[in-house]
Amino acid sequence: MAKQPSRLPKHNTSNPKSLVSHSQSWNAPLPPPSALEHYNQVLPNAAERIFNMAESEQLSRHAKEKEIIALERENLSINKSNAQRASYLSIGFAVVCVILAFVSFYLWANIVLSGMFIGIPLLTISIKLIETIKK
Repeated sequence: MAKQPSRLPKHNTSNPKSLVSHSQSWNAPLPPPSALEHYNQVLPNAAERIFNMAESEQLSRHAKEKEIIALERENLSINKSNAQRASYLSIGFAVVCVILAFVSFYLWANIVLSGMFIGIPLLTISIKLIETIKK
């Protein structure tokens, strides 16, 4: 198989130009010591300023995280108290319905009315229990 000649563009050698680029990155809150030393050569106290910036960023992030945790705890507390209140109300409703069922049966001997007073809370409690189990 024959070699193909390179088809690179011809460069003008009378006026050479070049572009040199360098980039450096790191995955840490602070640059490596060599970079800090270079920053200090360019701008006095630059390393100290970078340290202060990193420390203030960390303090700010910690304060935000503490605030988020406090808000989540407060939200959980509110949800828990709402759930307890709903449980107490539903238990109270069921007790009142059972009492009304016994009173209606005792006073009027009406089984249909008594069944309605018993059936409604039992049906409601059963539905809620099924929904809770599904979750």
